Amino acid sequence: LQAVIEKGLDNHSKSAIAQQDIEKYYDSLRPLPIVRWLSDNGVPMSVCAALIRQQMLPQVILKIGQESVSIQQRASGSLTGSRGAGLLARVPVETIVCQRHSHWMESGFSAGDDTLTVCTYIDNIFSASDTLHEAVAILEDFENELRNKWGLRVKPTSRTCMVCRGSDDIPTDADKWPLVAEFSVLEHLLQNNGDTRACWTTTQRSMWKAYFGNCRAAAAERLSLRTKFQLLNKCVTPSFDYRNTRWPAHRQRCLEIDRVQRKMYIL
Repeated sequence: LQAVIEKGLDNHSKSAIAQQDIEKYYDSLRPLPIVRWLSDNGVPMSVCAALIRQQMLPQVILKIGQESVSIQQRASGSLTGSRGAGLLARVPVETIVCQRHSHWMESGFSAGDDTLTVCTYIDNIFSASDTLHEAVAILEDFENELRNKWGLRVKPTSRTCMVCRGSDDIPTDADKWPLVAEFSVLEHLLQNNGDTRACWTTTQRSMWKAYFGNCRAAAAERLSLRTKFQLLNKCVTPSFDYRNTRWPAHRQRCLEIDRVQRKMYIL
């Protein structure tokens, strides 16, 4: 998505991206239709039976204070975090992408001989196009297929879209598809001018929060210097490493990173 914005800026601001999330995805999955699809597409019946039993038969107990309620005979929802739930979650999204990709090709973002239409991360769905109207149209078509074939819905507040700075494109329904200048993607922050300043600023706040919550916490006062450095690498550095993969390397940013590192070591 970052590359789409940068490429669009080089092409007279002709690119757009949009996103939406599936509402309560793991809690709303219906295992039986998904397992039937797996069986119809060659998965052995014994494996399908084991999967459905593993997801639906374990007893779930809801505890609130001193009270507890047993939830039985579930017809929807999966055991979040299990490998089986991860498998089930792939089916609705991937089947829609496979079935509708050819239809979206005319609306996708042109990158040389290739066309980018949709990117997914579990229940996070992103689209890319040369125009904002088509980027939104791809996700609305995805939403229709999701509702009609799998009975799932999109979270209304998850919809956002962005165009390159300089583009005159505006959404037809601004209430449904808010147009933003900073586009949040899986804890990354994309800007419509291709810059990474906002993401770096957000990352610094995240790093300092982790630093004072761990390395400078009262429980860490008696730790040795070596242990504190190890704690910093485990708790603070991952927040930086996760986001810096798409930042262009330049002198000013490197100096800023060094400054933050020196401050954390000195404190």
